[in-house]
Amino acid sequence: MFSGLRLAYDFNWEIIIAIEIATQMAGIGSFIQDTISAGSLESGLAGILGIAIVAVLVDRIFFGTLDGWMKKWA
Repeated sequence: MFSGLRLAYDFNWEIIIAIEIATQMAGIGSFIQDTISAGSLESGLAGILGIAIVAVLVDRIFFGTLDGWMKKWA
């Protein structure tokens, strides 16, 4: 069950970023697209790294805690 939640969480990040890039909505996706288009590869990669750090932290803290809590019941 939690594997499905983790996969859905990761997939949501991908969809949100893709929608922001495609529709030019204000957000991290459009920030990455704009900075890379302007030639600032460092800022674009910093945005990608920021997304990765937040995703890993949420995965480890939230889903790790939830998984540990559920294993106590198993």
